[in-house]
Amino acid sequence: MEKQAEIKKLTIDLYRYGYKAQRTPKDGLYDLIKKLPKNLVMAEIGYWAGESAEIFLKSGKVNKFYAIDQYGTAPYFSVAEKLFDLRTQGYDVVKIRGNTSTVKLPDLDFVYIDDDHSLKAVSRDINWALARNHKFIGGHDYGEGYQNTVILAVDKLLGIPKTFKDKNWLVKL
Repeated sequence: MEKQAEIKKLTIDLYRYGYKAQRTPKDGLYDLIKKLPKNLVMAEIGYWAGESAEIFLKSGKVNKFYAIDQYGTAPYFSVAEKLFDLRTQGYDVVKIRGNTSTVKLPDLDFVYIDDDHSLKAVSRDINWALARNHKFIGGHDYGEGYQNTVILAVDKLLGIPKTFKDKNWLVKL
């Protein structure tokens, strides 16, 4: 089956499980990527079905991509993982099951955070990124509905970030 047809089929399968994909524009993510240098070694915390991973990888700015996610055992998680695999096929990607309390990686140029949105988890992910990051930390959901979680953690640990129209954020260290 052609790659795009398979992606469409798996996306429909996710809908059947009740997952509603965000239909938000990705303009802000493209704008965030424009601020990044080339030849990045990066990690995405919370890669789900690979939509943002695919955008990062297709930008041509990423040499090595570490994908970290806690995936559960419900059937729709395997569908999301198949989508991720299709979207990132042909790139230098390492998938890691778990969260940042257990993952050990080399130093990274950029960490993108879009996983568990609780204050505790976002704070843990930012502190993990600070310990192995020399250039940039960014993420998603810095906006309405996340004042007591994502926004609070980012502001407290990193200061006020550069924000983009689709709730993406970026801090240059």
